[in-house]
Amino acid sequence: LIQQYQVPVVWLNVDREFDTVRPDDEHAGELLTRHLIENGHRHIVYRSIASMHYSDAARQKGYEKAMLSAGLAPHVVTAYVEPGSKGWSEQLSAWKNQADAPTAIVEYNDEVAFDTLIQLLQGGWQIPREMSLVTFSTHFHMFDKLPLTTIVLPQQEIGQKAAQLIMNKIENPVSPLKAISLQGRLEIGKTVAFQSNSRR
Repeated sequence: LIQQYQVPVVWLNVDREFDTVRPDDEHAGELLTRHLIENGHRHIVYRSIASMHYSDAARQKGYEKAMLSAGLAPHVVTAYVEPGSKGWSEQLSAWKNQADAPTAIVEYNDEVAFDTLIQLLQGGWQIPREMSLVTFSTHFHMFDKLPLTTIVLPQQEIGQKAAQLIMNKIENPVSPLKAISLQGRLEIGKTVAFQSNSRR
């Protein structure tokens, strides 16, 4: 109906070809994964929450692109896991006793990243020496004096750009405007350690 009646509109954070402003989630996933690779990590997990939102698949795609470009095998955990779930805790415990276990986790967002961080600390992991952890968020977060390495999504810039576009749409609601993707910035915290050849 919006299109039919030519209502001026700009969509935020959706996967559309026109009249949309969103973060460049694929670039964010690639940038965050490259940061881990540059710090010596070779077995990196991307943890998806199996969301229907486009950003989950886009971040995973960027992660996989960075891994494959470095000659590394992607390892995606695709099942949705509720925060605090026993299953995820058991998986982390199993990794702690495996010599070839992952050394870094890329989390879909800060909510699940904080949950993982708590479970790792409760499980006796030394962060980041034994496990590095990174995520995506609209803010740079501090958890118990442990700032989480994060791709900060450009929320303010998205709002500003959307306001500019809606003014253009009001002037000319018939013409579609090409979607705009804005890149986030990498904020270095204290949850990534350089990984040597030996895991510990």
